[in-house]
Formats: sequence, C-alpha cells, structure tokens
Amino acid sequence: MVYLLWDIFIVENDTCFKFFIALALLLENKNLIIGSDTSMIPQTIANLTIKDSIEMKQIYKRAVELRMKTPVSFLGKIRELDIYKKGMN
Repeated sequence: MVYLLWDIFIVENDTCFKFFIALALLLENKNLIIGSDTSMIPQTIANLTIKDSIEMKQIYKRAVELRMKTPVSFLGKIRELDIYKKGMN
C-alpha cells in the first residue's frame, strides 16, 4: 500500500493532499473511532491502516472529493504557512 500511496502523492503533486488523505482515512473509520472507549481513541487512530487497494481507492476518492469541497482561499492560506520548509533551514 505504501507504493500506491506514494504514487497518489506524486500524481496529485499537492503538498496539502496528505491532509485530505488523513481526513478521508478518519472518516472511513468513523464508526470504529466513535465506538472506541474514550481513553483508547488515540491508540485506535494510531492503529488505523489501509488494508488493500480497494480501500485505498475509496480513501483516495473521498480525499479528492474533500479537496474539491474545500475553498481555494483556505488551501492558499495553508500553502502560505510554508510548513514544509521551516524545518529544513
């Protein structure tokens, strides 16, 4: 799954897209997270995985839909923060 995920990041060529993948993964596992004991939610989230290529395609599709619904002005603000280069100086 790692290679498939990297392929998606390369094709999308969007530094913000990883946030949409993460959100889509959380939404796909919403019932599992909500059904967890409150004290176990961080561990439940930490243990989330993408099981197969079918699930990866569902998450990818949802991530694209989420990005399309996000205002361009918000994405611009995220990109202005330049959070990816600050640690490289």
